Amino acid sequence: MLTIITILERMKNTTTIIHNSNTAEYVIKLTKRTFPWWILLFLLLPLLLLIPVTQDVTYSISDKISGNLIENAKVNILYNYSDEDIEKEDFTTNEGIASFSIEGYRVYHLLFGRDGSFEIEAHVSLDCYNKTSYTKNSEYLIKNSPTSVEISMDGQEVEIHVVNKDNTNLHIPEATVIVNIEMPDASINTFDVKTDHNGIVKLALSDCGQISLIANKTGYESDSISKTTVSDLLSDNTKNRLKLKAITSQPEVGCRAFFAGTLISDEQMTGHISEVYVVDKYSEYVGAGEYPDNSVAFPKAVKTTFDGIAVDQGTRVVIYSKKNFQGSVLLDVTGPAVINNVTWKTNSSIKDFCTKKFKEPLETNFPKSTRRWSKTNMHSWSNGSVKVICK
Repeated sequence: MLTIITILERMKNTTTIIHNSNTAEYVIKLTKRTFPWWILLFLLLPLLLLIPVTQDVTYSISDKISGNLIENAKVNILYNYSDEDIEKEDFTTNEGIASFSIEGYRVYHLLFGRDGSFEIEAHVSLDCYNKTSYTKNSEYLIKNSPTSVEISMDGQEVEIHVVNKDNTNLHIPEATVIVNIEMPDASINTFDVKTDHNGIVKLALSDCGQISLIANKTGYESDSISKTTVSDLLSDNTKNRLKLKAITSQPEVGCRAFFAGTLISDEQMTGHISEVYVVDKYSEYVGAGEYPDNSVAFPKAVKTTFDGIAVDQGTRVVIYSKKNFQGSVLLDVTGPAVINNVTWKTNSSIKDFCTKKFKEPLETNFPKSTRRWSKTNMHSWSNGSVKVICK
């Protein structure tokens, strides 16, 4: 093995005397040796591999919904390398960015990267957000250690309920909720979501800004909540409700449906038969519109059991077995039509209503061919919903 002394010995200049037989002259040749720098580099390489280096890491902290960077978020960094003591540093984001340098590993880790483990853990907190944490583990120091990490801050979970204005216990599915969030930095984020089958939207919102909500759905008047906060929405279960009122038209000739809690014919029998077009304490008209709750659309008929319906010419009525137009379709009929509850088919006072001649103008409007008995007991129809559609 070469030693320093050997290297130096070999570095000495040498003198050689060369005899030229042709000229009978002697030539003195001086050989000068230079320092073998490559050997020195070879000897110093272990020292170079031990030179400490740093790794810069940048954390960007943003709002999960808007994507905006968050100013003045508190970032607590914990990191260690090769089972050494855990280092801790605290930062406050500047324009949403927190940067720091990790020290403690050597050049040979850069080249080989398998010695030891490397871990970074960042805890971020901000008063109006839920605390969130991010952990990055790396077995290979340089190759896998993060140089830029994005953390999205979740807000507090808020439920927004979209309900029927006439019956707030009745939720409206598939309604659109437009969310507008105005942050303290004046940035505004707007997006829209649909209510689920229960009429509810779940959002994770920051309590930093002011929130405005607008709900709408075809066939309903819209409703809104302006400039509220997460804290206010969570304060009680009435402040997170948007109430939509179904848009309906007044009944008119050629666009109306007549519902009764009694049977229907061309003459009245108090407490048992209502006359078509004559509103009494057992019956009412409804015009065009969507009625998600029959008990709201025709409360008198529901209250006294649902037993008869008359539909004008050109008017279509669709009755669903459940509220909010859910369940099976119990009836889909386009007028003119008069339908009575089959339960009373053998009752002597009404059994001939399909064959008798109505008084005018009812006979013209509802001839015998348009009258019939229901296929099922109509009493259960009052639990559902109805659509009245006019041409």
